[in-house]
Amino acid sequence: MTETDNNKENINELVATYNFLENQLKALLEQKNRYSIILEDLKATKESIDNIEIYKENYINIGSVVGVPVKIENDKFLVNIGSGVMVELTKEKAAKFVEERMEFVKKEMIKIDEIINVYQNKLNDIAIKVQELSSKTK
Repeated sequence: MTETDNNKENINELVATYNFLENQLKALLEQKNRYSIILEDLKATKESIDNIEIYKENYINIGSVVGVPVKIENDKFLVNIGSGVMVELTKEKAAKFVEERMEFVKKEMIKIDEIINVYQNKLNDIAIKVQELSSKTK
């Protein structure tokens, strides 16, 4: 096998790796976007919990631009803890649960950012190697 053939084979392998990493990067960016949406939803939930006043009239959004007045008669909240399982928690514990979820999501986003940086560096390295090998095959 000549050096040119060897370089072409290496280029093909590098391009395949590049495409794989690019797809992985795209999936990570989509996951990060989903986490961003979840985080915003959790922030809104936490704000709503904080603003609810027990034994006083509150307005609850029931969708779009419609709200209804309600009077909360106790400090119990139903919280979805995952897999559709609901538990009854006090206002304080519900707020703490949401805060913990927010922290978990933030940590996951940091992990994703770290992996994204690694993949971006690998993609840059591969692009440089392909360019070097391409110049040698001409």
